[in-house]
Amino acid sequence: MLEQDYSKHSKYKQSAFSLDMGSPTRGFIKVNNKLYVVCDDNISLIETGIEKDPQNKYPFAPNTSQKVLNKGVKSEVVKEIYDLFESIKNRELGQYKCITLKKTLDIEKSKSVLWEILINLSSFEDSYKELINSYNRQIETINNESFVGNNFEVKAFIPNIDKKVKDFIVSDAGGVLNKLTNLLIIFYDKNLSKNKKDKILQNDKRLFFALDSLSSLGLIDKNSSIYKYIKKQNDDFLNEFIDIRNALKHKQETKFVKIRNFSLGADRHLIPPIWEINVKGNACAKDLIKDIVMYSQKIFSLVICFIRLLLIEQIDSYYIIENGAIYYMPPKSKRNN
Repeated sequence: MLEQDYSKHSKYKQSAFSLDMGSPTRGFIKVNNKLYVVCDDNISLIETGIEKDPQNKYPFAPNTSQKVLNKGVKSEVVKEIYDLFESIKNRELGQYKCITLKKTLDIEKSKSVLWEILINLSSFEDSYKELINSYNRQIETINNESFVGNNFEVKAFIPNIDKKVKDFIVSDAGGVLNKLTNLLIIFYDKNLSKNKKDKILQNDKRLFFALDSLSSLGLIDKNSSIYKYIKKQNDDFLNEFIDIRNALKHKQETKFVKIRNFSLGADRHLIPPIWEINVKGNACAKDLIKDIVMYSQKIFSLVICFIRLLLIEQIDSYYIIENGAIYYMPPKSKRNN
C-alpha cells in the first residue's frame, strides 16, 4: 500500500506567520529553541504545525500563538531589550560592527537570562505604573474636593500601600538585579570556581560586589567602562536602594523602613505618602512617590547600560566605521603586543 504524500500539507503548516498577531509584527526572538514573535503591543510564543506534527502525519496541524506578554515594542522596556537581542543576532552593537564575541561566552545561556530580564523588567514596570496610578487617582480625588468646617477626614488612601511597595522593591526590583548578576556570572562562568560563584550569588543584588570580585581575579579591569559605571551608580543610588530593599524584606531593630499613607498635618495640609528610612543608623522621612519615580528611572537606565557594557566587554573582534574609513580590530590573540 502506498503512503499518502503530505508534502503539499507541509507547505501549509510551514506558513506559521500568517497568524493574526493582533498588532504589527516587528521581529522574532529565539530562546531555548522557542520562537517568540515581537509585535507593537504584545509578545507571543509561536508553535508551528511542523513542531506539533514532526512526522507530518496530520495534514492540517494548525500553527498557534500564545501571548506571553501584553506589551510589545511600543513599551520602552520591551524595545530596549529587544534591540539588545537584535544586536547579538546582527553582530552589531553601536559603533561596533561585524562583532565576534569571545568563544568562552555561552550565547544561548546568555539569551535565556536576557529573556528572563525582559520578563522581570516588564513586571517591574507594571508594578511601578500600578503604584503611581493609584497615587494619581487619589490626588485627583482630593483635587475635586475641598476640606471645609471641621472635616479633618483624610479622603486620599492607597490600599495595601505597604504590600505594593514591598512587592515592587523586594520582588520586582530584586528579581531584576538578581538576573543581572546571573548574566554577569554566565559571561565569566568558565573563569570562576564554584566557591567564587556561590559567594557572588550570596550577594546577588549587589552588582558592584560581583564586579569587584571579578576584578580581584583579573577578569575585569578597574579602568573599564563597566566597572567605572557600576561604581558610580553604586555610590549614587544603588547601594542605598539595596539597603532599603533588604530592610523591607528583613526587619531589624537597627535597620527598618516604615511606610505611611496619606495624612493631614496640624495645619490641615495634606501630607503625601512618606517612608521613614533607617538603614545607616540615622532615620530620615522622605516623599515615597518621588523616591519611587527616581529609583525606577535609575534602575531602568542601569539595566540597559549594564547589559550593553557587559556585551562590549565580551567583544573579541570588530569593525568600526569612522569618517568613511573602516578600521578592523582583530581578536586579542592575534594582536601585536
